[in-house]
Amino acid sequence: MKILVLANIPDELAGARLHLLTAMVERGHEVVAAAPDLEAHQAAGILAGNGVKCAQFSLSRTGLNPLREWRTLQDITALMRDHYPDVTYAMTIKPVIYGTMAAANAGVPRRFAHITGLGYAFTGPRTGKRAIIARIVENLYRRSLRQADTVFFENEDDRDLFLSRDLIANARKASVIDGSGIDLDHFTPAPWPDGPIRFLFVGRLLKSKGLPELIEAMRRVRQEHPETRLTIVGPLDENPDAIDRVEFEGWVAEGVVEYRGKLDDVRSELTKSHVFVLPSHREGLPRSTMEAMATGRAIITTDAPGCRRTVEHGGNGLLVPVGGAEALAAAITEMIKDPDRAREMGESSLQLVRERFSVERINAQLLDAMGL
Repeated sequence: MKILVLANIPDELAGARLHLLTAMVERGHEVVAAAPDLEAHQAAGILAGNGVKCAQFSLSRTGLNPLREWRTLQDITALMRDHYPDVTYAMTIKPVIYGTMAAANAGVPRRFAHITGLGYAFTGPRTGKRAIIARIVENLYRRSLRQADTVFFENEDDRDLFLSRDLIANARKASVIDGSGIDLDHFTPAPWPDGPIRFLFVGRLLKSKGLPELIEAMRRVRQEHPETRLTIVGPLDENPDAIDRVEFEGWVAEGVVEYRGKLDDVRSELTKSHVFVLPSHREGLPRSTMEAMATGRAIITTDAPGCRRTVEHGGNGLLVPVGGAEALAAAITEMIKDPDRAREMGESSLQLVRERFSVERINAQLLDAMGL
């Protein structure tokens, strides 16, 4: 079969999804991967080296300009006509919406959508600009997902939300899988570092990732434990929910965080850390957390959709309420005061990721569900 895979950035195809694309090729399928600006990106060489053909389309990742959105739909429709795939598999909001619409219009026999997370439109109070965007996105999802054979979700909460809002007409079309899987040959256990407990956050610099409350929690903790360090890795973002650059630079100047910028490989920072912190308000299934688990690190995260699937409270980490700086500070302090327990939690993380989140297990689950 010929499979057309759509993503919103090239790095996704050559990174988290490379094993899946390779598995498709190994099963005898012809695979074409498409993302904005892919053909000139270094990811194209990686994909070609693994037997995957490359294509591209235009896309504004965060904008809603009608003309640009129409161009994206037209570009993806042209891809369908150029390649005549038997199967489409689309990930993230816009590729899912426009890719599934275009595939249906082009008569592609089998169409699959993967909701990796809900994003700005579904996170936070539905007022003002967010409410307008949410209505637009829901209407587009409703039109698109009715054309999908199966819609994959990474947690039950996201699936149930889509069903409750009638974004998917038939519950039998909704399937929950354990994310994209982690390459346990790439992310391997690292020795427990010497020195004071060091905390690490990896992710886009968004308010909905819980960064404001994490900074406030660290301020409280450092009053009694001034040696405590928090490292942040990730890009500043153009999302409407992004942390203001000036505000973030103020946090760095204050000394409450150490910033490493965006890293293509986060393993060096994971090995330096003891505890991974993700106080996000909502996730699909946070890959950054699972990478930390594969390194053998304790986890602090929120009792929120997606996040809670990675932590057994008191086992491999601690769950805290969404938006609560006080509870977050208490969890951080608990790790500082009992580093031996934090180390044991890291060992439990490693066991859990091996049991549930290996990339081989997830790929087999996904490909079998698609009949590939």
